[in-house]
Amino acid sequence: MADAGGGPRALANSAGALQVANQGVKLSAAQQALRIPEIIGTLMEGIHQRDERFDYMIYDADGEHEKYCDAVNLLSQCAFVNKLWYSEALRLIWRKSQDLRWNRTLLQLFAKIPADRRQYYANFVETGSMMSVSDQMREEANETFRGILFPKLHTVTILVDPYHNLPRVDCPNLQKLVIDPRREFYPDFWAVTQDDADKIFDDMVNGFRHVPSISFIDECYAYVGAVQGLIDL
Repeated sequence: MADAGGGPRALANSAGALQVANQGVKLSAAQQALRIPEIIGTLMEGIHQRDERFDYMIYDADGEHEKYCDAVNLLSQCAFVNKLWYSEALRLIWRKSQDLRWNRTLLQLFAKIPADRRQYYANFVETGSMMSVSDQMREEANETFRGILFPKLHTVTILVDPYHNLPRVDCPNLQKLVIDPRREFYPDFWAVTQDDADKIFDDMVNGFRHVPSISFIDECYAYVGAVQGLIDL
């Protein structure tokens, strides 16, 4: 396990070696290589794609508090080295937005970012999730994404709750829409009724008419022909 985590940790710990360049100290060939964007990008891709079996826990001195160390955590450490490492790490950290915090939606993530910085992060996002929101939350949700473009977003998973509204997200290159009725959360009853499903599907039609692929996870309680109506778009 130590070998699996040692590489990324050693990469992040080389910050001191890179900083000496500003003090007139000659860098070795290896240290110079760590200042080349293409090399840093390749190394961080390796961290980002690392096997989840190599994730590990960090405990404090008392062994009571723990911290889960995964690819996002390691890339976050790399981001503190310098501007080059920061830009390369951030690109990968935000690629799969739902990995930043377990199952956090695009709305939950971007609502916490200052409005004038949202576009900066939106430029990195390639996959994300959304959740249907209540009538009371609809305008606030739409305001969060107003004027924001997600140019690389190609896959969106919609987590269905018994609400009828989906936030309006501008993602012109969306290729796949995954609908998850989340039956594991409501195993004993249909929280989303057939009427609810109809209204949610209508919102999908209005917001994602251009998407070429729509798929379902698990079961969906809907009127006969409702799902086919989505397929026929």
